Amino acid sequence: MSTLPSPSLIQQAQAILKAATSLQNQLDQHGLPQPGFEASSPQDWHHALDHEDILKTRSALIDASQVMLNLALGPIDTLIHAAPTRLEVLRTLDALGVAQAVPIDGPISVTDLAAKVKVNAGLLYRQLKFAYLMGFFHEPVDKPGWVAHTAFSAAMPRFSPYTQLRYSRLFYSGAWEVANALKVWEEPAPEGHVQVPVELADPKHRGMWKILEEDYDPDGKGHEKFAAGMKALVAAHSGSSFAQYIRGFDWAALGHGKGGLVVDVGGGNGHIEANIVKDLPQNIKFIIQDLAANETAANQLIKQHEAQDRIGFHVHDFFQPQPPNLHPVAYILSRVLHDWQDEDAVKIIKPMIPAMEQGAKLFVSERILPDQMGEIPVHREEALRTIDILMFTLFGAKERTQQDWTRLFASVDHRLRVQVVRHPPASVFSMMEVVLDT
Repeated sequence: MSTLPSPSLIQQAQAILKAATSLQNQLDQHGLPQPGFEASSPQDWHHALDHEDILKTRSALIDASQVMLNLALGPIDTLIHAAPTRLEVLRTLDALGVAQAVPIDGPISVTDLAAKVKVNAGLLYRQLKFAYLMGFFHEPVDKPGWVAHTAFSAAMPRFSPYTQLRYSRLFYSGAWEVANALKVWEEPAPEGHVQVPVELADPKHRGMWKILEEDYDPDGKGHEKFAAGMKALVAAHSGSSFAQYIRGFDWAALGHGKGGLVVDVGGGNGHIEANIVKDLPQNIKFIIQDLAANETAANQLIKQHEAQDRIGFHVHDFFQPQPPNLHPVAYILSRVLHDWQDEDAVKIIKPMIPAMEQGAKLFVSERILPDQMGEIPVHREEALRTIDILMFTLFGAKERTQQDWTRLFASVDHRLRVQVVRHPPASVFSMMEVVLDT
């Protein structure tokens, strides 16, 4: 019988101390700020993206700390702490806009805060007291009954468009049906078909995109809010520089250095191009293709970044043939394919083949699951597999390993080949350049 090695508490504490000491020293050596709880402390680790040694040490500290927490809690308390109360409190405070209502530069009384967000002060105070235990907000020692920001709560408004989506009833309705979706079909199912939890949960058995369009938002802005959530998520992963997109693809080689048109298929509101175009060669221009629901937001964002001369928006359904008059030097699929099962993913890629036969590349930004457990730090793999489970719940889809991606492209056209894969430091996304061998 195999045994699972368990470190002693002292051994694990020593591993934590070693990683923490190294991390603090590395930050000091590079002149970077230390993490903290104050509202002015760094909200992410984007300042260390150019220092892979720091990122590796941080991963070691996170994983070692999680092992220690599990050892100290033990099995029963670990199960108890997995209860959804933490998520429920954060969802409540986010839905009420509490983080936006608390001043960033000082405390506010809970009574005044409750009046601002129009809720019962006593009930709000109970929610806040639980949030304090998680490091979100705090009660100043000299001001009982008042509340102020920590670094964690101060970050909430920036991420709110995504958390509003992630914590929504739509996303969680499918979670109740995952167990049923995993059960074996009573009758033979179509090859490759799976039961989608969100569709099982919906009384009309509609898919995620249809529910977004028809029910998610009373003003009919479901697709627009989804795009806003994705924008917030990418910004949280990428920071203000969007460095993973700038460094992740060989832009300079497009058109043999002559530049040309790049088409972002399913590009939402164009937030990626709007944030990277100024850092790319001037001879590269973009077309964002997406549904009409994203047209207004995209054009506003393009205008905001004064990029009208380099970015345009075209209404397009990516299951339809690509316009023959575009002649792009590259297509982009950024976080699109993981929303779709293999059969539909093939249909999305296939219309690009004619342009790729003329030399166009396909740039794909997606999460890539490790082939084996333990290949990457535990906390990073957990982040990847969290989205993998979510993709199944919402769409019956999945995140893919490198082997999965190779098989998928080959099923579109045997000539498609992944030419290069780049894994930007600290990013959950990987960048693949796909070419068609002629």
